Amino acid sequence: MLAHRRLPAALLLVPLALSASAGPPPEAGPPAAGEVAGRVLSGTGEPVADCAVVPTATSSPAPPIPELASVTGPDGAYRRPLPPGTYTLTATCTSPAGAVRTGEVRGVVVGPGARVAADITLG
Repeated sequence: MLAHRRLPAALLLVPLALSASAGPPPEAGPPAAGEVAGRVLSGTGEPVADCAVVPTATSSPAPPIPELASVTGPDGAYRRPLPPGTYTLTATCTSPAGAVRTGEVRGVVVGPGARVAADITLG
């Protein structure tokens, strides 16, 4: 006569756990963001503080980016994470007297996980 043995319940659940985890691979999410960093400089090469730097996507399809400006520090530096794509970066600076100066750099290509340098000179 054949003897029947009872298996522990934990061993019975192992095949269920393995089959549940063996489902289809997860869908790929958006590519990892890169970063653009640089300085805003006057026409004579001096750093300019308190300037707003705004990226505009020029690649197609345009990656979604928050409509927030990065503000330069005392050394004129800015840093901004961006999704992969091609951008124009525009700096707008207002002096205490109210004079507005702008500058831009075009064709800034940001790759996934890349750090790209882009200095902007005011006109």
